[in-house]
Amino acid sequence: MPREPKPWFWTERNQWVVNIDRKRYYLGDDRKAAFEEFYRLMQLPKPKRVSSHSVPAIIDQFLEWVQRHRAPGHIRVVSFSLPTFLRKVSRSQRARTQTISSARMG
Repeated sequence: MPREPKPWFWTERNQWVVNIDRKRYYLGDDRKAAFEEFYRLMQLPKPKRVSSHSVPAIIDQFLEWVQRHRAPGHIRVVSFSLPTFLRKVSRSQRARTQTISSARMG
């Protein structure tokens, strides 16, 4: 189980530092400002990981493939067939899929 993030002072660098989700953030040399930045970082939304076997991930991979291997106008043709497919997908997955696919086609 990972440790709870907590700022610490790195004497050799004369800076406050924190590790959040395996990423190191340098917060500066002022303690008060460092803790304010730490609290700001902790308030940021965590990125969600999508399973590579989920419908949104599969559609996203397909759209990337179409963009790389087909003519530029082909993505528009594919986008016409996606709504028919999406109607067959469950509502919860459909909402996530539309968000990802509209970002790719936009």
